[in-house]
Amino acid sequence: MALQNHTFGYCPKNKQTKLTPTDFVISESGENEFSIVGSNVVIFNKAVENDKIGICIYGPHKFEDYASKIIGYIYWLSGCKSELKNFYNAEMSEYTEEKANDDWYDTLEIFSVKIIVGMNGSLYSEISCGDNISQYHILDIETENETITSMNYDG
Repeated sequence: MALQNHTFGYCPKNKQTKLTPTDFVISESGENEFSIVGSNVVIFNKAVENDKIGICIYGPHKFEDYASKIIGYIYWLSGCKSELKNFYNAEMSEYTEEKANDDWYDTLEIFSVKIIVGMNGSLYSEISCGDNISQYHILDIETENETITSMNYDG
């Protein structure tokens, strides 16, 4: 896993791309699935290529009704550093015997991001990434309505 170039202890904040509803297009895989066109998007302070991000809408919901909420959710995901570290340290550190710190956050490598509008209208995300604590496993992170709900290593 490649580490991002930075000085340990400090990683400059990446500027989030300003998103509008026109930056989202229907994906080739289905009418309830959307992709982002244009610039990369920032998730966990990492510039993530658009082809690694998907948006799914379940149930009777329409993209137009959720566009601003999805954009706000992406903005929240761009900088939820303390929430991630706190959740990891509360839920995962007993298994790894290591604590998440700023260097852990700064070296996360994002593999995929799925943002979901659920049947109930809530926003969810499923994010797969690599970290410097368990380098040979994928760290899966799930959120619901701007709250981290689950983290586990896969593999």
